Amino acid sequence: MMLVTIALWLCFTVALAWWYITTRVSLSSAFGYERQWDWQLFFFAITRLPGLVLCLAVVLWLEWKWLSRAAKP
Repeated sequence: MMLVTIALWLCFTVALAWWYITTRVSLSSAFGYERQWDWQLFFFAITRLPGLVLCLAVVLWLEWKWLSRAAKP
């Protein structure tokens, strides 16, 4: 179950990163480095990714607590 959660989180994070990058690169006011996908990916990694990793950790911890409680007779 935890592997499914990680796989879903990874798919969600990749989709969110793609959306973040494409919206930032396609802005009409963007120029120079603002139009580079690697720069936008870097900013996604320092602004959005820590929160997403924290959310994943909390969800996995809650799953672990739930699974350990369900396994007890």
